[in-house]
Amino acid sequence: LITDWMLLGPFDNRGNAGHDHRYPPEQEIDLSGVYAGINNETVKWREHHNPEYLGKIDLLPLFEHNSQVCAYAMTTVETPTAKEVQFRVGSNDLVKVWLNGEQIWNWDKPSGRLVSLDDDVIPVTLPAGKSSILLKISNLGGNWGFCFRITDAEGNRIPELKYSLGEAK
Repeated sequence: LITDWMLLGPFDNRGNAGHDHRYPPEQEIDLSGVYAGINNETVKWREHHNPEYLGKIDLLPLFEHNSQVCAYAMTTVETPTAKEVQFRVGSNDLVKVWLNGEQIWNWDKPSGRLVSLDDDVIPVTLPAGKSSILLKISNLGGNWGFCFRITDAEGNRIPELKYSLGEAK
C-alpha cells in the first residue's frame, strides 16, 4: 500500500455536487498552489506519511471540515520500463483516479461505501519514467478515507516501482 501522499482539501461536496465539480487539481497539479476550499478557506498541498501497518489513509482527523467534502491525494510513481499493472483502490465514499492528468476511473455511486482493500481494480499501462497519480475522495458523511496500491495482475507487489511526493516531469 502506498502510504506517502500529498493531500489537498477540503473542498465542498454538499449534495454530492463536488464530486463532479472540477476543482483546480483536476486542471493542473501545482504543489505550490494555494486555493479556496470549503467556505472560501485557504487550502494548500501538504505531505502526509501514514504508518505502513495502517494501510488506510483516514482523512477524518486530517481536515477540520470532514463531512460532505472532497479532498485530493497525489503521489508519483517511477518505473524503468512500461508495465501492465493494476491500480487497486478502496474508498469511503466516492473516488476518481487520474494517471498523468487523464481520468481513468470514477466510482460515483450515491449510496457510498466503506473502505475495503481492492474495492476497485483498474488495469493500467504505466509508462516508463515518472507518472503522477491523483485521487479525489468525496465524502457523503460519516467515515472518510482511502487505500491504494499498484500490483501485477495477480495482486503482487512490483519491487522496481519507486514512489515519491514530487510532481512528474
